[in-house]
Amino acid sequence: MPLRTASALNGIARACFPGLTPGTLRLRGRLILAGLRNPGLTAPFVDPAPGSALARVLQGRPELPGILVWPYQSAHWEAPARLERMAAHYTEIDRLGAPLIFEADEKLVVTDLDEYHPGLRLVVDQPRWFMREGGLVLNMFVGDFRAFSLAFSLGRGADGRLQAVIGGLQGRNAEDALALYRDLTKALAGLRPRDFLLEAFRMLCRAWEVQEILAVTQAARHHQHPYFGEKDLTPDYDAIWDDRGGAPLDASFYSLPVDPEIRDLATVKPKKRSLYRRRFAFLDMLEDRLAADLAAATPTRFTDT
Repeated sequence: MPLRTASALNGIARACFPGLTPGTLRLRGRLILAGLRNPGLTAPFVDPAPGSALARVLQGRPELPGILVWPYQSAHWEAPARLERMAAHYTEIDRLGAPLIFEADEKLVVTDLDEYHPGLRLVVDQPRWFMREGGLVLNMFVGDFRAFSLAFSLGRGADGRLQAVIGGLQGRNAEDALALYRDLTKALAGLRPRDFLLEAFRMLCRAWEVQEILAVTQAARHHQHPYFGEKDLTPDYDAIWDDRGGAPLDASFYSLPVDPEIRDLATVKPKKRSLYRRRFAFLDMLEDRLAADLAAATPTRFTDT
């Protein structure tokens, strides 16, 4: 390992674990040793290709290689798998190109749904607090309020198929959030914000020609990793994936369908059929709009709460 690389690992360790407490010094040492043990996988983070998506995000997130020590997406992945999966995500972002290559502090407004609810937008960004759950985050914003978020990364399975891996799904406990969610459900043809966001995500996956969606199990959520200690985590991810048509794949992931659910209206109670017709029409409109708006989207900066 060249001296320059070892020095770079030391700089990364300082960025990830500032301070001079015994605990931070131990973590720095662990990170450096993990980097030395995995030189080939660590190299893209130490010396990324100029102009690449990974190089750009590292400028704003120099602590990203902290995955040498802390978890990334699945608590069951060891350091080599974490490095490989994160690097693979940015390889796919480079392949997809604009508008998905943007700075760490920018946001990409995918589409505006103000006519359905004032201030409602679908936004993709890279917030620091989600960096262990995915390289990109799809959000429902209402004005500057981040109402619901889904963190994910892209990559390839062992068979070479393009995957989207969901590492996090989070609502808000803010005051009046439940009232906002009720209003949004009415505005979105009876779709709860969580379910709407998952449907919008599947639409983006289809636009990117993703062939498989994986969603982290409750047992493998990144906060279950020993780095964080024992946690009592809500909501139960397994129950969410079951509800959305997912099937357990292994201890770490569920498999979720990429294609939309097609429900026969004859199986719907007569008094609810008009609601389902509106929902299906709304989702058809949204898929067409997402494809067009995404192609024209331009990264921007705005504050959020």
